[in-house]
Amino acid sequence: MAEKYLLKKSGDVNVCIIRIFSYTNFNQNISFFIPSIYKKFLINESINLDNINHVRDFINISDIYSAIKLLYLKKSKGIYNLGSGKPTHLIKIVKYLTNLFNRKYTITKLNIKTIHVADIKKLVKISKKNPNKMSNII
Repeated sequence: MAEKYLLKKSGDVNVCIIRIFSYTNFNQNISFFIPSIYKKFLINESINLDNINHVRDFINISDIYSAIKLLYLKKSKGIYNLGSGKPTHLIKIVKYLTNLFNRKYTITKLNIKTIHVADIKKLVKISKKNPNKMSNII
């Protein structure tokens, strides 16, 4: 609703709405998925998991910065999805950490699968026209 309102009321002002998908970084807060699961594997011998049947689109924080900067410099208008455009199954992250830490995990509850992957076609179009401004993305 907020997006529709902004676009409707924008008039002559360029409104650029950026939908940032999941991101990760080394300094990310423990409340986010990757740091929290990493900590679980770091301190526990076996991990019980639920709510893991998801697919997400992870992007690095520096790529977010590059994309926002490019959209700002190009005075872009409209709605842009900001992600990698690539699906990452959360269970694959768990399996990677299982091998890394030589730990075991158990899935205690398998929830309904959700998928959130960015459609980045508009962003790709802008980045291909400006490759030096967005070398980290796409």
